[in-house]
Amino acid sequence: MLKGILNDDSSTNSAKQHMALLCLGEIGRRKDLSSHIQIENIVIESFQSPFEEIKSAASYALGNIAVGNLSKYLPFILDQIDNQQKKQYLLLHSLKEVIARQSVDHTGESELQDSNIVKILALLFNHCESEEEGVRNVVAECLGKIALIEPNKLIPALKERTTSPAANTRATVAIAIKYSIIERTGKIDAILYSEISTFLMLIKDSDRVILLEIIPTSLLTNVHKERCEDDNCILSFALCSMCDVQLSLR
Repeated sequence: MLKGILNDDSSTNSAKQHMALLCLGEIGRRKDLSSHIQIENIVIESFQSPFEEIKSAASYALGNIAVGNLSKYLPFILDQIDNQQKKQYLLLHSLKEVIARQSVDHTGESELQDSNIVKILALLFNHCESEEEGVRNVVAECLGKIALIEPNKLIPALKERTTSPAANTRATVAIAIKYSIIERTGKIDAILYSEISTFLMLIKDSDRVILLEIIPTSLLTNVHKERCEDDNCILSFALCSMCDVQLSLR
């Protein structure tokens, strides 16, 4: 029934299509839908809808369907991101759903296999330099969420890219760190805060976009003052050194 609603391209059916996509996402997250042939292609056709809410629901549905069968649908999403530039933003949101839905069991292992994480990271870092700000923001959010799952892999990789010659890459790193702090878990604390000074020193970057991203991140670290006191002193000095004295105000 839900597939039938999605195949109805009548513009008057948009409310039903929206609900059908949301339902498919919820069902797919809990049950493997791979027995429904080409379900992923039917969902992705909704990316062409003139209605933004349907596009968003389709992105949500595709990501959650992938959660139900990672081995089948995750490679599909990764391939589509690389080969469908016009759909890239929505597909990255689908990937973000996959990452966000990953639970960590009592052993501390993510449901994502190491091979999948390697492929996801290669793709995300490849798109750090995208000229589209929206794409970079979703890439950064994905990286921030993976950092919560695999901090040992992500934090060193992000640290390495703080010195990238590409400003867009450095900006993406700054945003990713912000997301990882906002949604922080105990697992990431020791690893992130041992390296936090490297990320905070992006405040000395010459690129204005990076400054606008790293300043909120630096403020968030104040929540963990006992762990970052020395770094906050360094940061405060760096901020003060950037302020021009207005002699005319004396």
